Amino acid sequence: MTTPSLLPRTCILAALALLCPPAPADEPAKTPWTLPGAEVFDLANAAGEPYRLYLYRPEGPAPDGGFPVLYVLDGERYFPLASAILFNLTASKKSMEAAGVEPGIVVAIGYPGESRRSYDYTPPAEKGEPERKPDGTPYPEQKSGGADAFLDFIETVLKPHVAKAHPINPARQALMGHSYGGLFTMHVLFTRPECFRTYLASSPSLWWNDRHLLREKEQPFIERLSKEPRPLTLVMSVGEFEQSLLKDEISLPVEKQEDAALHRGRRRMVDNSRELAWRLEACREHGLDLSYRIFEGENHGSVVPAALASALPYAFRKP
Repeated sequence: MTTPSLLPRTCILAALALLCPPAPADEPAKTPWTLPGAEVFDLANAAGEPYRLYLYRPEGPAPDGGFPVLYVLDGERYFPLASAILFNLTASKKSMEAAGVEPGIVVAIGYPGESRRSYDYTPPAEKGEPERKPDGTPYPEQKSGGADAFLDFIETVLKPHVAKAHPINPARQALMGHSYGGLFTMHVLFTRPECFRTYLASSPSLWWNDRHLLREKEQPFIERLSKEPRPLTLVMSVGEFEQSLLKDEISLPVEKQEDAALHRGRRRMVDNSRELAWRLEACREHGLDLSYRIFEGENHGSVVPAALASALPYAFRKP
């Protein structure tokens, strides 16, 4: 006789068996899709906070001098996309010649639990006026200002780990970020440009904290580069509709349209990035290889695949 303590569990298991009958013998087993050469591991920073790292290394030997490496922020979102683009570009000798690229490594940085991006990706700064939602109310206050500590983790923990495990070229390393990640990318370029050779900033949140980065860090970077020229590549982009209403939003009530237009107008996503690109043109004579693009028909979210596909070859282009 079944004991009372086992009866509920037995009934549940029996019911599940009826609801989920075994697959027919001729049905092929289903296995998760994986990208050859990809791995996932965790590392902690000096404070013991964990990061989840996603790494893709192509098959075959490294190019002369070692693999170029692209570090991608918001790794849990963008690792599949970045690694798939690189996989496609380097699928054959013909495709590599057509794109002008070499095989390389993608390292995407994410979190095993709750994201800390609002802290990790924002520079240390005095707090200005709070950022407001489309309806005019302030966003909830978030901890910010951890960009320098996050960069220290990349430089002192992550990069040495990757270099120990793989033959990399330390002179050919790139950083890519979108939105707040783009803000972090520009912060690194402006304050510690020696950390990477190539910077890919997609829709950087230059509006953050009353344009702190542009007000406080842009001019010192320009002056430093004029005195100490160095070869750097900056690829910056933004979506056409990041500063205006989308087509489907014109059917919203007028009040909501006005709120959305005012909110995007305050951020000036297109104007801030375009005007920065204009100002940085003068840095070309001091080693800055600058590319700027506005992607037609794209908004802040939809622009990412186009931005990545366009910018990624700069990180892996053949010398």
